[in-house]
Amino acid sequence: MNNRTLLFVVAASLGCLNAVAGNVYDGINDDKDISKTINLNPVVVTGNGHHQLLKSTTTPVHVLSQQAIKETGTTDFQDVLTKLMPQVSFSPNAMGSYIRVNGLGNKYVLVLVNGKKMIGDIAGNVDLSRINMSKVKRIEVLDGAASALYGSDAIGGVINIITDEKTMDKVVASSDTRLSGKGQFSEGVNLDVTSKYLDSHTSYFHQEADSYQNNNMAVDAHGKEYETIAPLFIGFNSNVINQRFDIKPAKNLSMYAGGSYSYKLTDRPNSREDITGGSDYDMRSEGWRWEAGAKYKMGKHSVLFDFINDNYHYGNLYQVATKTYDVGNFVRNKSQKYYEAELKGVFHFYDKAITIIGADWRNDFLTATSGNVNNNVYTLAGYVQHDMEIVKNVSATLGMRYTKHGTFGNNFTPKVALMYAPGNFHFRAAYSRGFRAPGLDELYYHYFKIMGKRPVITFGNTNLKAESSNYVSLSAEYSNKFLTL
Repeated sequence: MNNRTLLFVVAASLGCLNAVAGNVYDGINDDKDISKTINLNPVVVTGNGHHQLLKSTTTPVHVLSQQAIKETGTTDFQDVLTKLMPQVSFSPNAMGSYIRVNGLGNKYVLVLVNGKKMIGDIAGNVDLSRINMSKVKRIEVLDGAASALYGSDAIGGVINIITDEKTMDKVVASSDTRLSGKGQFSEGVNLDVTSKYLDSHTSYFHQEADSYQNNNMAVDAHGKEYETIAPLFIGFNSNVINQRFDIKPAKNLSMYAGGSYSYKLTDRPNSREDITGGSDYDMRSEGWRWEAGAKYKMGKHSVLFDFINDNYHYGNLYQVATKTYDVGNFVRNKSQKYYEAELKGVFHFYDKAITIIGADWRNDFLTATSGNVNNNVYTLAGYVQHDMEIVKNVSATLGMRYTKHGTFGNNFTPKVALMYAPGNFHFRAAYSRGFRAPGLDELYYHYFKIMGKRPVITFGNTNLKAESSNYVSLSAEYSNKFLTL
């Protein structure tokens, strides 16, 4: 039995189990009008760092709901954003896809999972195959600079993937299988077991696709045509496994611990002597992510602590014997480690006001044999943000973050936002400053290689300073039960 057949069997089995477990939703999801109302005004967290209704946030946030994602008919993260977010685009290449938000590329866009940074850099690309689309509850997209809350990289925008963890006192199993042309296949399997004191959330997500060409002819620099086996799209197969436990030991205390594992292998055509466009190796990447945290409520106030360790590496898995390597040899090119610990308090000191005070520590590690790098850099930061209603229909947000970076020094990023909301109208104005710390590769890389007939040279510079931006936005919105403009 091959892998795809096995996955179909698992899907069918869990589909039957899901039909039985689906009874837990009786009387909850059968009212479509309620569902539509919730989707029009969901609870969001990305804009101002705490849960609030979308219409109440002073910072505009684009929300891609679970229903909207399903209606795209795809389980590919890149396809979902391309179809639903006109300001988000992707530029594919041999190493992955460069993401752009409002024209700004990968290194200026911060990708989060449940509010925490996701690493996985391949030649400047965030490895989007690490995202388990079968567990996505919604995707929140914030345009512009947001470094006052999120620190470095949040210049062009923030993409926050919120996962769906069932909280009902039941057992819920589900599966989602999709098959389309060019060998595209995906399978998502989820199992949620919830009780009074302990919840368990388990999921598995598989994707694969074939390489393909639109044309087997190419043109060289002199305008001469030649035949090639280089694919337009590089095939791959990937797997993501997630496990999370939520513990409720006391009335005012909740805790969680979890982890994930991801694996991806490309499927490039093997190199041949009679034709160009092939490769001696495929790209293999793996990632491990561990996280734990706690939340303690004190009446209207709450204190949260989160710790994350994210690990990622990639390299070459040889499919063709060369002078140096045999078939099956794996050569690691880059390894990344990321640690983050954050302590945050959310306080309601008076009515219609929320104050956030937090401290954040991060440490990035990079080992790259190709770039002769084995180094790390730390970041310490403190931030505060205050949301309040000034008078009826007028709200404001004031925030700032002070960052100390181990290499380039100190940085200060403020934020000011105002909203006037008479009736069904919302008028917003905001100013925020963003910054991006130089990456470890930009600080320490030492790389030289001949690619084709062109040399590629990279020398790091430890004297680099942070890039910065000043972002101003004005927006107007009208919404009612039937229309949002």
